[in-house]
Amino acid sequence: MSTKLTRDVDDSLKHLEQLAKRNTPSVIDFAEETISPQGCEVVKLPYHNLPNRQNPNFYGREDELSKIRDELGTANHVNEGISAGSGRKAGNALSIAGLGGVGKTQIALHFAYRQIIDGLMDMVLWVDSETPEAISQCLCEIALGMELTGAKAEATVNNKNLLFRWLEKTDARWLIIFDNVEDHILIEENWPSGGGAFLVTTRSETIGSQLGCTQLDLHCFTQETALNLLLRLVGRKIDEDDETEAANGLAMELNGHALAINQMAAIIRHRKYRFKHFLLLYKTRTKDVHRTQRQIVRRSDAVVEGLTDLGLIRKDFESSTLFVHRLVQSEFKYTLNQNQLQDYFSDAADLLFSAFPQQVMGRSMHNEWDTCAIYLQHVLKLARHFVEDKTNGENEDQGNLKPTKSFCKLLCSCAWYMHETRSDQLSDLLDIAFKAYEECNSESRDPIDRAHLLNTRGVMPMNLGYFKQAEKDLIECEKIRKSELCADHEELGNILNNLGNLQHSLLQYDKALNSHLEAEKIRNLKTEKMAANSRAMTQMNLGRTYWRLHQPENARYRLQLAQEMFQETENWYFLAHSHLLLGTFSREDGDIAGAKNHYREALKQITCVGKSKSHPTLSTVLYKLGCVAYDEEDYETAV
Repeated sequence: MSTKLTRDVDDSLKHLEQLAKRNTPSVIDFAEETISPQGCEVVKLPYHNLPNRQNPNFYGREDELSKIRDELGTANHVNEGISAGSGRKAGNALSIAGLGGVGKTQIALHFAYRQIIDGLMDMVLWVDSETPEAISQCLCEIALGMELTGAKAEATVNNKNLLFRWLEKTDARWLIIFDNVEDHILIEENWPSGGGAFLVTTRSETIGSQLGCTQLDLHCFTQETALNLLLRLVGRKIDEDDETEAANGLAMELNGHALAINQMAAIIRHRKYRFKHFLLLYKTRTKDVHRTQRQIVRRSDAVVEGLTDLGLIRKDFESSTLFVHRLVQSEFKYTLNQNQLQDYFSDAADLLFSAFPQQVMGRSMHNEWDTCAIYLQHVLKLARHFVEDKTNGENEDQGNLKPTKSFCKLLCSCAWYMHETRSDQLSDLLDIAFKAYEECNSESRDPIDRAHLLNTRGVMPMNLGYFKQAEKDLIECEKIRKSELCADHEELGNILNNLGNLQHSLLQYDKALNSHLEAEKIRNLKTEKMAANSRAMTQMNLGRTYWRLHQPENARYRLQLAQEMFQETENWYFLAHSHLLLGTFSREDGDIAGAKNHYREALKQITCVGKSKSHPTLSTVLYKLGCVAYDEEDYETAV
């Protein structure tokens, strides 16, 4: 008996494996047809997204460029890839490692331009790789720039998947550059397949080997090269012996460091110093070297111009974007005392608070995702500064940064946006946000902010099925809002709605119904257009609760109301949810055809713009379609 059972199980598993390998139509194929390219022909080539124009002052590094060319090879060599079992990822890969400011990014940029000018690459893709948000944003923008079929401005995850599938299939010659890599895991998660070439820049000596790259160690310039570069940048011929000696002495003081040479040359050129006078100043009064002339701070455009002339910032005139090298940022922070550091932190928080979309009355931010994505990296960087500077001041005069009201409210809205987009960094940001709230002074501390954070932290585990973990935070949020807000405030309706969802998940349907009815009373008082989605959401939640209480007529009526309202507001996300629920009701009633139609409509809504390609709801829809296929005894499609 047991032998036969084992044989039957083995036979079934083998059959499942065979089905999985077949290229037969399935529900997954339906999803792929909606969100993936139909081929590699509908793109904009050649395509390059280099962050800056070619540097006319690039100097030297010919040996290093030759080594990069030898490793990455010609276009034909690149497309051959690496043989299996070599331990290397598909395609040729090289890592440029070296100290900050030594010129890693510039040599990568110069190599990229040579590849383009010589016609060796159809695509050169530049990815800012310092943070996961930067990587995601770059890959999204590349897909849009290439005009990949199905790419949408707001669809970050989907655009990345479209791009990677295209790179895997194409015969085009491509190079991808991961610049400023800090964490090899981030790159491994964003390393496409295919026969392209890969170039990595990093300050780490180990990241290259961790990624399976050949490593090129980039060192400072030799004394002779450093002197020649300095003279070239200053743009001045020297005839006097004492000037030649001073220039050589300055090059020696700067130790061949590319960024330092560039900045000192900019100051010498802008202020018309003689080398011997500047060298004396550099040795005796280093802080005065970067002292900004007072007259340039009167107008913001003059500030930008002055700092650019001094080599402290760089401006991309096409995008009007300002860039500040990380070493310049660190050096600038080092010169600040605690009061100055606090002032700049507070100003940055105020600026970001005014720019980042605010969550109004707990309503969905789906229509603001594009704008949120633009500023997300800046918010997360500011949050990291708040934590790091509290424990690791960069000089003895720096103490703890104090959170401001703007900073706390900024983190509240950012956290909800990250919840809606299912960011894997939400938990870390919430920890920082709660810490900031607790450390705010009494005048800046707003209990409603804490309630907002509790609500976000409560719905986060609820969506993952950790209902008891969510209960504590949601109940505390309700308590705060009841004590701080009027009885008909929209935020009170929001927390009642979320508590109702939690109670529904805990199978407490009577409690859930009461909570949703209370939420309905409050939300129906809000008649403005912006509150329409909240009212529709209540109807949808009442519909699924009535269904569990065996009141099908009430349930379908509520869901139909919800669908009409979501269609009016064009809310694709919740419209998909309503179809998912109606599909479930139909299937439980035995209407398999009706269930399939609703599930397919839900799939269409949730994938047509690609926003929720990685959202758990998509997995739910696909699973439900698999169940319907199983009901129809279409087992291959079900698998």
